[in-house]
Amino acid sequence: DPKSGLKILEDRREFRFEKAENGNLAIDATITLMATTGEVKIEDDKEGAFAIRTTPLLRLEGPVAKGHILTSEGLKDKDAWGKRAKWVDYFGPDSKGNTYGIAIFDHPTGFRHPTWWHARDYGLFSANPFGQGHFEKGADQHSGDHTLKNGESLTLKYRLFLHHGTPTEAKVPEAYSAWAE
Repeated sequence: DPKSGLKILEDRREFRFEKAENGNLAIDATITLMATTGEVKIEDDKEGAFAIRTTPLLRLEGPVAKGHILTSEGLKDKDAWGKRAKWVDYFGPDSKGNTYGIAIFDHPTGFRHPTWWHARDYGLFSANPFGQGHFEKGADQHSGDHTLKNGESLTLKYRLFLHHGTPTEAKVPEAYSAWAE
């Protein structure tokens, strides 16, 4: 709390890196938030909880953009924004024409799975379990709020999956299923 100087929330992060023989890279992130001094309210916000910004080539718009978005639910490109899915993948060609992708997986044991996605055409790519009020038509603006009572915690689990090829070629659905088990 900036006013009192008290620590009100503890944020513990664990990262695990795994490189496959085919050159794909997986980075697992486990983030645990714990209220340490009274209640902590996390308010509904569209920006997200676990995010990256893609390279301009993977974006859908911009002078060099050649990318696409695909969700586990089959939604593509701009239709992915604000929707719930197990995973989302941005993919496209690099400067030499080789296709690669960046997927984020939301673990089934994570908070509010499957999460909402702030997947924007300009490369902002965020898993967001706190954005329901911003993403769902007719939802109350505070639908995504969550309060942690003193001593309570919640855990977010994500995998960043950097791969060669399209989502189909990289077998992203199978990679998600193997990780989710």
